Amino acid sequence: MKNSPTLNQWKQLYQYAEKIKELAPWEWMYESDVFGLSLPEYEENFYVSVLGNNSEHFAFCILQGDVSLGVFDLLSKDEIEFSGMFFYMTQLQISYEDREFCEKKDLEIIKKLGLKFRGSNDYPTFRAMHAGYLPYFIDRDEAQVFLDVLEQSISVVKRFQQDEDLFYEEHPKKFFRVKSESGEWKDEYLSVPNVVKLHQTFRVPQAVVNEIMDKPTREAIVEMEIYIAPFGVNDEEGRPYAPLVFLLVDKQSGGILNVELFKPARDFNDFLHTTPVNILNGLNKLKIIPVKYQMSSDFFFPLFKSLFQKLGLDIELVKNLPNLERAKASMTSFFASR
Repeated sequence: MKNSPTLNQWKQLYQYAEKIKELAPWEWMYESDVFGLSLPEYEENFYVSVLGNNSEHFAFCILQGDVSLGVFDLLSKDEIEFSGMFFYMTQLQISYEDREFCEKKDLEIIKKLGLKFRGSNDYPTFRAMHAGYLPYFIDRDEAQVFLDVLEQSISVVKRFQQDEDLFYEEHPKKFFRVKSESGEWKDEYLSVPNVVKLHQTFRVPQAVVNEIMDKPTREAIVEMEIYIAPFGVNDEEGRPYAPLVFLLVDKQSGGILNVELFKPARDFNDFLHTTPVNILNGLNKLKIIPVKYQMSSDFFFPLFKSLFQKLGLDIELVKNLPNLERAKASMTSFFASR
């Protein structure tokens, strides 16, 4: 991997990981106990969440930016039925794994540093999750982010153990540690804007709309879905991402009319803006346009309904799409075997 962390960076990272493991903050913190960090050398804020309370997966997560926090908050409410949102929560993560779940590269670094781990949830692993991407090894810049925020993060976690009101004294403002230009840190309670808007107005290319509306139509019902693929595709640098899949299946025959795989958006807001355009481009690949569509996603239905009304096409929300589910399973099996 290009631009890998230096050996000195790795040494410091594992030292911090050991401190966190010894503290075991998941014993007194829930993942909803989130605090912020603001550093002048970075444009975006960072937000720290600890995973592991009442579970067997222990991790120290650093969410990057207000959009990632917005996605985190939506997922925490369990009101959203789109699990793919998780992939748009940009973060760095230290997790503690069994040896069998470590990659060869993890074990090589541990050996090079002369460290020894054994037992369940004992091996620290460091991963980056970019928007739309699967967990991947951190690079040198991401290692530096860890090093810039971990000392303060550990300090705050210790304080929260002694004072559970620390994060909530000025609720709904969020507790922050703020670094000045001179390098000094101080406490602040700051308002965090809600930057993730699920129901947004969107613009679509009128030329593409016109092309679709000018095409011949046929009386047919199409099962349709857009979802995050359960498989990874490597980008030009070898990082695996989870493509967005747009799938159209003929309800009567079960045949696949079109399938499109799209690269990840920049963040979740960008995802919401670009998805309508992706849908249009997928429809425009058809030579003849079916007039009726069915989908089962409560999350996407309002977006599709608005778009399809512009096109003069019928769309309805249904519980089951048997032909589409078979097509999805077939696609997943195909990509898994490659």
